[in-house]
Amino acid sequence: MVFVPNAVPAVKQSPPPDIVALGRRLLEARQRARMTVRDVAGLMRIDPRVLARCEHGAQAPAPHQAEALARIYGVAVPWIMQGDESAPAATPTPVTPLFPAAASAGDVAEA
Repeated sequence: MVFVPNAVPAVKQSPPPDIVALGRRLLEARQRARMTVRDVAGLMRIDPRVLARCEHGAQAPAPHQAEALARIYGVAVPWIMQGDESAPAATPTPVTPLFPAAASAGDVAEA
């Protein structure tokens, strides 16, 4: 063990208020869409824990994730990111998974 004089123990800092508010908006939009974290994460092909961290204000979504969330929830990206109510809402679009599920043996057409 090494003694370091005047060392200050690390203190866990709270996330900035704007990220906490962003998380609340994500949670609100998902609940309005009547979807679970697993539903949305499955569509986005991300780990559900990533979305949960965003909703709890522990991290902000990446720009491409914010765009996907806006399409899924039918809201505008500026509303998600800044709470801008004047931004036009997006029309919910069907989201196709990036990597389709593997075909089963019964789905394969015979030549």
